[in-house]
Amino acid sequence: MKFRPENIQKRREYLGMSREELAQKAGLSYDAIWRIETGQREPLASTLGAIAKALQTKRISMFYEEEKDSQCRR
Repeated sequence: MKFRPENIQKRREYLGMSREELAQKAGLSYDAIWRIETGQREPLASTLGAIAKALQTKRISMFYEEEKDSQCRR
């Protein structure tokens, strides 16, 4: 399974949340969120947990492409 940083950005934007808001809710810095979303940094499991909680989703959602997952459920 591969980490997909774009899934964080997609979920954040879907919720209408800025990077600053996500950083605050997750207890991280803006810079950390930016680096994670752009793929410059792969987060620790605990960091992913904080981000997932702030985005009201599960950690696993950051590891797959929604399109592929939808096809698997059919």
